[in-house]
Order: sequence, then C-alpha cells, then structure tokens
Amino acid sequence: MMRCKPMLGTYVEIQVDETQLGLTSRKITHAIDEAFASITLVQSLMGFHDPYSELSIMNQLEPGQSIEIHPWTEKVLKTAQLICQESHGLFDCGVGRQLVNQKLLPLHQINHAPSNHSSILSIQFLGNQVIRLNRPICLDLGGIAKGFAVDEAVRALKLCGIQNGVVNAGGDLRVFGKQSHTVLLRSPRQVNELIQIGSLQEGAIATSSNHTILHPRQGTTPLQGSYSVIAKECIYADALTKVLALSQDAHHPIFQNYGAESLWLPA
Repeated sequence: MMRCKPMLGTYVEIQVDETQLGLTSRKITHAIDEAFASITLVQSLMGFHDPYSELSIMNQLEPGQSIEIHPWTEKVLKTAQLICQESHGLFDCGVGRQLVNQKLLPLHQINHAPSNHSSILSIQFLGNQVIRLNRPICLDLGGIAKGFAVDEAVRALKLCGIQNGVVNAGGDLRVFGKQSHTVLLRSPRQVNELIQIGSLQEGAIATSSNHTILHPRQGTTPLQGSYSVIAKECIYADALTKVLALSQDAHHPIFQNYGAESLWLPA
C-alpha cells in the first residue's frame, strides 16, 4: 500500500507492504494515517511558513523572554545545537533572515535579529521544555525538521505494528524492517536523469542541493551539486547534508560521530 500527500513543502510518500504479519488492510491504513498525523504535528510546530507555529512564536521573542515548547521541538533544537557545535558552526539554523532576504522564505518572520547574530546557540534550555533566548533569533528548522518528521512517521508506523516500510519526504528517506529499497538520486547535471546508487536497508538518506543551503556567517552558497548523507536516523542525515555541502569534505570528522556516510555528486 502506498499513499502520498503534499506536506513539508514537498510530497511525502509512505509505502507499506500489505503482507505485514497479522495486520489487516484496515490496520495498515490506520497506521499510515497515524504516520501522516505525526508529520502534520511536526509541520505545525516547526514550520517557518506558519505564522502561528511554535517556531514563529520563538522567532518573535525578545532576549530574556522564556517560553514552554513541545517535547519534539525541544528535541530538534537540542540536536541542532549539538550538530552546530560539532560542525564548528557550519550547521546553524539561525539563517532564517538570510533566507528571507533571498526570497526563499516568507517575510512574516523578519524581526530584530541581525543576520550575523542569529544562531541556534542563542537558545538556553531551562528544563521542562522551557527555553530562554540570550539573543534575538530568526531560526529556520527546514534543514533538520523534515528529517525528524520522517523519523516520527516511522516511529508511528512501528507503534501500529508495521514491520517493514518506507517514508520519503522529497529526498529525505528512511527504510525500516527486513526489506531493502533502491535509492535513486536526481543527477545535478541532467534534470531528468536518475542515478541508482544502490539499495538501503534499515537506515536513512537525505539529499540537499546547493541552492537551498546558505553559509550561516558568509551567506554564500556551496559549489553546485547534490549532497547526500546516509545515517541511522533521518534527522541526522538531513542536518549533515549541510555540513557536507559547506565543508566540501566527504571525510569531515562529524560523519564518524554519527556513523554516517556521505556522497557528493558535482554538477
């Protein structure tokens, strides 16, 4: 069974083998509904385009103000901070204002945060899902939240008894169970050409192109190409594609930290 919905600024496709042990078609349909519901929640919490999301509210806070956030938002923020530190600032979600200036994100999020000061590291965790800002921020979590949404969709499927499946959100893909899934990457040289790089089992792969990535401090885009990272979970694969693109180093030490592998297809 396969279903597809427009979500997360792309199309999200969920595939489930209908021969799941002990599950009826009705239960499989329910499982897929739960998976999509998880993605919807992530989108409502961390969507930059939604002026009422938790992210939008955070982006309007003054320094010193605090707010209670959802546990999922907290997990993504903490993971983003860790990867920012381990990548020495190459991955930093504080690029929201730069992306607005590039007309890649809507204007409603512009606030008083200067482009060169906004950083994920400006968030202080006070416990019990409460955060406080040390500086104004204009965060965009698009470089990590989509991967997290894929992971949560997989978790929802598993909780419903699904043993094998695939969740694909526009290049952020995770495969779980005993089945393997053929991975195709779009060629950065020929738009209509797909390149088969192998098959994936019990893992995740995320792919980013250079035009969606900005250097947190310099505001520059990396060399043209397709940047992919394979990891155990999609949240890490998604974020680490930006480190690969900006470092231009397929052997960056951070990949070893997460048991990840990288692939760069130049244009």
